[in-house]
Amino acid sequence: MTDSDDNEIIVTVRLGPDETARWWLQRPQTDWQIAQIAEDLEDHLIGLVEADEQRKEDTE
Repeated sequence: MTDSDDNEIIVTVRLGPDETARWWLQRPQTDWQIAQIAEDLEDHLIGLVEADEQRKEDTE
């Protein structure tokens, strides 16, 4: 989910029933900044998915 106002972007990701990750970002000014933020968030989310999969494997 993404919320925004004039000066910032808030990205909230649900990690589980009781967990969320939230990023507060200043509104980017250039296309490069938007692309960099998207790449950073993608890398972080991939890491979260991989960690969750590893945790599931460890508990089986």
